[in-house]
Amino acid sequence: MRKIWTFIKKVLKRFFPVTVHILMREVNGLHGAMAAREANLSHQLGVAKAESQSLIKQIGQQQAERLDRMETDQSERLGRMEEEQGKRLERLGDLFESANRENLRLFFEGREERREMDQRYAQLAGQYEALTKEVAGLRERQAELEQQLAENRSATEKILAENQSAVIDGQKKLEMGVTAVQKAAEEGARSASESVWAEIFNQTISDSAWLKDKSFSPGRWAVGYPYLYVMYRVLNETKPRKILELGLGQSTRMIAQYAAAHEGVEHYVVEHDPEWIHFFTNDFALPAATKIVQLPWDYVTYKEAESVRVYKDFEKTFAGQTFDFISIDGPLGGDMKEYSRIDVLGLLPDCLEKSFVIMVDDFNRAGEKNTVREIEKTLKDRDIGYGRGVYAGDKEVGLIISSDKIFLATM
Repeated sequence: MRKIWTFIKKVLKRFFPVTVHILMREVNGLHGAMAAREANLSHQLGVAKAESQSLIKQIGQQQAERLDRMETDQSERLGRMEEEQGKRLERLGDLFESANRENLRLFFEGREERREMDQRYAQLAGQYEALTKEVAGLRERQAELEQQLAENRSATEKILAENQSAVIDGQKKLEMGVTAVQKAAEEGARSASESVWAEIFNQTISDSAWLKDKSFSPGRWAVGYPYLYVMYRVLNETKPRKILELGLGQSTRMIAQYAAAHEGVEHYVVEHDPEWIHFFTNDFALPAATKIVQLPWDYVTYKEAESVRVYKDFEKTFAGQTFDFISIDGPLGGDMKEYSRIDVLGLLPDCLEKSFVIMVDDFNRAGEKNTVREIEKTLKDRDIGYGRGVYAGDKEVGLIISSDKIFLATM
């Protein structure tokens, strides 16, 4: 480094003026300072190196001491672990000895049980052999019985085939006979009941003050004796003032005489057949209180029934009027299935007085029963109290009455 600076100085002195020499002195001074600083740094490096070596020596001593302590602790820990391991091995030895004793006990007990099971198996084997022989015998017997059963079944089927036709014919004849007997019994009972009602009716009207013409022709399409009896009791005891009658006939003969004998009574009769009206009025003189309203038949749909026979314009004709007695025996309803004689349903309950009676003929038929159910439903929906009764002869009579006339259901 010094050789280089010496060379640089010579070159500068040769080629540059005096100012350069001044500059060189400054450079030399700076170089000296740098050399001193370099020497100082070298000294400091030496000191740092010595301190580092001392520190490394101290660290080595500390590590050695730490390793000694770790070896000591590890030895103590290993000693404790060996002691604990010894104790565990001792406990395991005790457990092994106890388990060995228990296994020996179970072994001897199992050997004794095996001996007993072998004896039991020998007994069961003998029983199984005996049962096998018995089952074989039973199977042979079963085969014999099945053969006999097949023979008996074949014979039975042959007999049944030979007699089936006769049995069916006999059964049909028996069913027809039972049906005929039941029908005859029912007809006899109804006929007997009709006769009883005829007697009751005739005795009831024998001393009537207002029923002068007692000649009636009940039955067939006309109302029967139960209807005439109940109607007479209704007229005679409840004294209705406004009467609506559906169907011109035997009931008209009675109501007309009642209307003629009681002042202020209004009696309307609805009939579809003008020829029948002409024939009836020529045979029986109607009072002024009785008015016949001729309405032709019509057909309407009601609920599930596609065609129900009614009086045309019935609701329009009697709208706004009220009645305390309604007699329903028209229009013709024998060929109606779901509903029959539903005309008043369109007027209920507004057409009823507070105290009322509704009579329905042919109540034994499904159509009339369903119509009565509709009447009852209307009354229930309007919270109108009522009672009902049934009177039976050749035909049934349905009776729907206000709560104050309940006695009419038990006459």
